[in-house]
Amino acid sequence: MMNNPDKFLIGGEESGGLTIRGHVSEKDGILACLLRAEATAMSKKSVASLLKDIKKLVGETLTSRLDFCLSSEIMNISRSTLETKHPKSIAGMKVQKSITIDGHKFTLDDSARIGFRLLGTEPLVRI
Repeated sequence: MMNNPDKFLIGGEESGGLTIRGHVSEKDGILACLLRAEATAMSKKSVASLLKDIKKLVGETLTSRLDFCLSSEIMNISRSTLETKHPKSIAGMKVQKSITIDGHKFTLDDSARIGFRLLGTEPLVRI
């Protein structure tokens, strides 16, 4: 998808930021809230009911994030390792695909995914 940005319609993040192609070029939490309110009003359904409908349409999405504070030395070793070594498996699952845009992301068996993002602003790795 990153090679074809015109295929993106909508993007969001856990902090509530949202962007929609052709509307807002930056993340906008107010837009997300307004669209949610509009969807609720127009459909006359509760937010829970709308979420249930979306899950039926696109499937369940399960996410989790772990943040680890590391020493500068370990951060440097981790960064170097991720940039030079390409794992064939992670946690016993074969790596099917890897992407190195905004971190290091791996698609594993059964479409499971894991990503590692080493922050540049603080000694923190997000998994």
